Amino acid sequence: MDTFTGLIPPGVPNGTEVSKLCPGQHSTCTNSSSTIPGYQEWWYTAVSTLNGRCNYWTWDATQSARNNAITNLVSPGGQNLYTRAQLDNLDAQGDTSPFFSVKPVPYICAGVPYVYNNGAYDINNDSMGFSNIAPLGGNCGGSGVGSIAYANPPITGPNYNLSTNPLMTNNTFSLNPNNGLMSFTPTAGQSQRAVVTVLVNEYRNGSWIGSVMRDIQIIVLTTCTYVPPNLNVETSTINNATIDTAGTVTACAGLPFSFCFETTSADTNAVLVPNDNSTTVFSGSTVSYTNMYTDTVTGCFSWWPTANDTGLKVFTVTVNDSSCRPPGIMFSQTFTLPIYVWPSTTILNDTGICIGGSATLLAVGGGVFTWAVLPGGSPLTSLSCTSCANPIASPNTTTYYVVTSGLTNPNCKNKDTVKVRVVDSVKSQIADTTTCVHNSLPLNLAITTSPGNTYSILWQPSTGLSSDTVSNPVVTPGTGTPNMTYYISIIAGGVTACASFDTFHLHVLQGFKLNTTDTPICIGSSIQINSIGDPGYSYSWAPLTGVSNPTGLSPSINGGSVGATTYTITAKYPSCRDSSNHFTMTVEPIPTVDAGADREICSGDTVHLNPAVSPAFTGYTYSWTPGGGLNDPSASNPVYEALVTGHLTLTVQSPNAHCSGTDTVTVIVVKRQFLEFSPTDTAICPYDTIQVLVRADSNDQLASFYWSPDEYISSTSSLTPRVWPASSAYYTVHARDTAGCLDTASLHIHVYPAAVLSMPESVKLYPGDSYIISPKTNCVRFTWTPPLGLSADTVSNPVATPAVNTKYTVIAKTETGCWIEDSISVFLSPDSYINLPNVFTPGSGPNNELKVLHLGEATLKSFAIYNRWGVKVFESNDINKGWDGTFQGAAQPVGVYVYTVEAYSYKGQKLVKNGNITLMR
Repeated sequence: MDTFTGLIPPGVPNGTEVSKLCPGQHSTCTNSSSTIPGYQEWWYTAVSTLNGRCNYWTWDATQSARNNAITNLVSPGGQNLYTRAQLDNLDAQGDTSPFFSVKPVPYICAGVPYVYNNGAYDINNDSMGFSNIAPLGGNCGGSGVGSIAYANPPITGPNYNLSTNPLMTNNTFSLNPNNGLMSFTPTAGQSQRAVVTVLVNEYRNGSWIGSVMRDIQIIVLTTCTYVPPNLNVETSTINNATIDTAGTVTACAGLPFSFCFETTSADTNAVLVPNDNSTTVFSGSTVSYTNMYTDTVTGCFSWWPTANDTGLKVFTVTVNDSSCRPPGIMFSQTFTLPIYVWPSTTILNDTGICIGGSATLLAVGGGVFTWAVLPGGSPLTSLSCTSCANPIASPNTTTYYVVTSGLTNPNCKNKDTVKVRVVDSVKSQIADTTTCVHNSLPLNLAITTSPGNTYSILWQPSTGLSSDTVSNPVVTPGTGTPNMTYYISIIAGGVTACASFDTFHLHVLQGFKLNTTDTPICIGSSIQINSIGDPGYSYSWAPLTGVSNPTGLSPSINGGSVGATTYTITAKYPSCRDSSNHFTMTVEPIPTVDAGADREICSGDTVHLNPAVSPAFTGYTYSWTPGGGLNDPSASNPVYEALVTGHLTLTVQSPNAHCSGTDTVTVIVVKRQFLEFSPTDTAICPYDTIQVLVRADSNDQLASFYWSPDEYISSTSSLTPRVWPASSAYYTVHARDTAGCLDTASLHIHVYPAAVLSMPESVKLYPGDSYIISPKTNCVRFTWTPPLGLSADTVSNPVATPAVNTKYTVIAKTETGCWIEDSISVFLSPDSYINLPNVFTPGSGPNNELKVLHLGEATLKSFAIYNRWGVKVFESNDINKGWDGTFQGAAQPVGVYVYTVEAYSYKGQKLVKNGNITLMR
């Protein structure tokens, strides 16, 4: 089995210590050095699926190992704890084993009388028998239950026996086989850890159906002083119950009863705290306590048992003494109050039969039954037997039968009466009928009833009925079901076997539907009405004007005059309310259209169109096609801008029926664009000149013209002027032909960006030097002359190394062909030149060293620097090496230093230079 993972009663984690200790005390469960033995409660669970039915199923479980300190078992440390349960699912399907509602007793005192009850309870109300058996051991699944036991005898010690001395009690031990109460006085001065095992056998109708056992360990202490309390029922408080000399409370099922009891200790310092098993065993009972935590506590028990609570049940009260005397534990006594609930004699349910029928009666709750009849019914001979529990009754009239139990407690209910009604079936008198949809029609089954009988009526289905359980409902049928069938059942006196049945057919006129909606038509036209409806109705139209058949469902209606008329159709049927529907017919005129006379205009002119439409009517719509050139194709008199000859059609329609008329007008465009240019749009370089030509086409003659603007043009009145704009520009000619039509034409002259070229007028070269000519320009093609001394003569940046003074000329062009010309002179120096600055700041970027400057090639013989004391701080013969302002690794102070330079030029001439240099930081 698996360890149970949920909470165990009373809502604590599995494995919780249940030792009854005083506050601040610890048992061996939590403190290994404690002298107080403790115990924990563990639950285990498993699910078994039975593969058949058997009267002796056995489940067993073992735990290794028992406590080696146990005093009444042979070699307990080497033995396992063994328990088992048995179940009969052959004769007791669905049975539940008894369970124990009182936790095991932990501690008792040597020499002190003790009572205890495991509080066994059976949820199925089966009988239980209690016996003391030897504790079992061994392993699960042995060859048989009897083989799983200790060596015989399983207990040891002086005078040990199972009946009166399973532990050392001086033969004072006793176990009540009926309620499980054990009582004994453990031997004085003798500490014990004894195991006692109780077997509970379960019986139903006198037959064994299962068993369960409980194996508990009792700790007997010699180091304690404890005065056990007593518990007595206060007989004066017993209500609706009795108590016999053995202490059993007797009550009756179906009758509430109550009693009070008192638990008292002779020790006035006792702190008594009772608890009981009422919530587990006595469902619905209440127990209240007063004077808790004193030496005298009163408890009152009340319960209302039902017919399912009969038989013997054990009410257990465990009284704990919380005075917490040495050795720091709480002692308890468990008292037993057996409660026996007698059953109530009952005949199961009044019943009814049809004339000539019979019914089986059944008496429960008791035995040795005697039957009788009350006056006014059939004789006693109408019963098949008068001393059995279930006679068959065959009365010919309604009869009351009485049964008396000879085994029931006379203080409880031992007599009952049952009524057997004899009823006859009834017939309905309802006839099939016709009604209209949504019309309320009263119905009546017209049944004949008998006094003293009730009648149960059911209409099926209940659709449209005000009630489906009365004899005279009102039916209000809905749409969709022209023929409805109701099935009616009538049960007299609740006897289903005597029911009568009828069928009722209801024809439902479904009304009619006018599918024609509000409709516009043209004058002189007619519409065909679209309606569907039940032919059982009579129909009529109003008004009659234009209606072809005033009593027909779908006549045609002619539109005689302009305007709106509402037509109504009414359907009638006797006993039904009239139903009607309507629609509106709107008659609209047919327009006559005159778009106007044809006309001629110049290209680009506009004309206002003014058609004539009759008859006059508010709501006409206008549509001109094609709509190009019109300022509003939906206007009655739009403006037309003529570019080409057009044929314009006007369609006029009424708003809803779309009664229409059309006409067409032609607008002839006599002229078109007649100016032509040569050349067309073109491009030039700045300040270039181009001549243009303008003329009329072969079908026109010019009457007048002029050019705009009048800038950079040779003449504004010439057909062949010359133009030279400085930037891109449009030139437009405005002309009129001999027919008076106007035209304009524009020529776009695009002016390319001018060519740009910028470079110095001259440069000077020293021996060994060359010069890269790099003009600033937007040109892409270059031609240099002369080519002598140039690295290339068609690139933008040639390298010049002429042998003599030379002037280079370049002609450059942009990618659009605009060109420019410029020149540069290259002069040659006869020899090299050296120099030195007079101020020096070491560590300042690229000039952080003081070097000899030279133009042209030169060879350094010596370069020396002296401080003001004449000490040489720097010397070099490498013209590319300079002084960094330090001497022997130390930065030199700010001040004036003297330098000497001796070098030789490109041509071998000696170059000498001396002077001062100022060092700054």
